[in-house]
Amino acid sequence: MKIVDVYSHLGGAELLSSSYPDIDNEINSIIHNVVARQSKVSKEQTMQGEKLYDPAAMNHEFGQLFGEHGYKELKWNADFVTPKRGKYLPREIQTGHNQVDYAKDRVNIEIQFGKYTFLFYDMVKFQYFYDKDKIDVGVEITPSRALANQMSTGVSCGESLITYMELLKRRHPVVPIKVILIEPDDVWK
Repeated sequence: MKIVDVYSHLGGAELLSSSYPDIDNEINSIIHNVVARQSKVSKEQTMQGEKLYDPAAMNHEFGQLFGEHGYKELKWNADFVTPKRGKYLPREIQTGHNQVDYAKDRVNIEIQFGKYTFLFYDMVKFQYFYDKDKIDVGVEITPSRALANQMSTGVSCGESLITYMELLKRRHPVVPIKVILIEPDDVWK
């Protein structure tokens, strides 16, 4: 895979390279060592039978490589209170958690090959862990539009995230984030 663009939200890219240069270099190296293949045969009506890039296979490769470099999942258990649902129904406390794909030191990394909603939920998770003083910077690795166009429909792309981050200006998320747009070397073939 190759990095085709980087966006620095609230100085995220600069913070990562100055405070965590080894992690920044490891992330770049891992991205360059992932091999994406068009191994998924589409069952979607609009692309039936076409070979697409397989997000599950790419996620698996990222997981192996990040694991080899000592990155761990970050999980934070929390109790969530459900609102009172009527006059006689009590509030309920349910145990849940927030989770980030990979963490090392005070850097959280999310790989997002899913639908648009998950891309924005990653921003909420970064904000959550930043507010809990668990991280200093988040890193979002997401496909470029060129790669997303060769995956299942509805896959998020980094250009979309960057557009919304710029529209929201500095209001959300208020955590330094480096957004990395990736695609295979042969995405245009």
